[in-house]
Amino acid sequence: MMVKTTGAVLAGGRSERFGSDKRFFKFGDKTLIEIACEKIKNFDEKCLSIDRGFDIKSLPEVAHDFKVIIDKFENKGPLVGIYSTLIEVESEGCVFIPVDMPLIPGELLNYMANFTGYDVIYLKSGDRVYPLPGYYSKRLVALIERNIKSDKLSLMELIFKGEGIKALEISYWDLKKFGEPDRFLLNVNKVDDILGI
Repeated sequence: MMVKTTGAVLAGGRSERFGSDKRFFKFGDKTLIEIACEKIKNFDEKCLSIDRGFDIKSLPEVAHDFKVIIDKFENKGPLVGIYSTLIEVESEGCVFIPVDMPLIPGELLNYMANFTGYDVIYLKSGDRVYPLPGYYSKRLVALIERNIKSDKLSLMELIFKGEGIKALEISYWDLKKFGEPDRFLLNVNKVDDILGI
């Protein structure tokens, strides 16, 4: 079943703590970038957000029909990937998955895409807020651009301090429908994070 919104993989990070380019690190028999791209294969429009240094020849086969979007600003974090994608997509908004969360259930991303009328959809498990994976609306483009130009690059600041933002929190008990949140919300920053899964 196709999901009638845009799904995007944020793959523009610098992997400084990882020690090598984690996008191409193998988790099982697939790279992290392949796994992330497969999570959004049911979306109507699929995008891959990358930095300017990404070698396009290393694009995984699974992403052959993805729209490739290059960051409009360099070294500014995921907010730039979100901004760069939102100004290019056809739909009203986009569900974003970072390349370094390989255990996120694809069904959760589909679930997020079913809500309408929100500027942001984010996750919360226990006391921890997860701005990614998340849904971000095109209505935020002007605000995000201002934040980037002011060096306010925090997604938390965008969600909780952005004036007039209509946000939806998907909480722990809703997340439990898709598995164990403490496990699938694991973010891979170091090789040890993968080895510990």
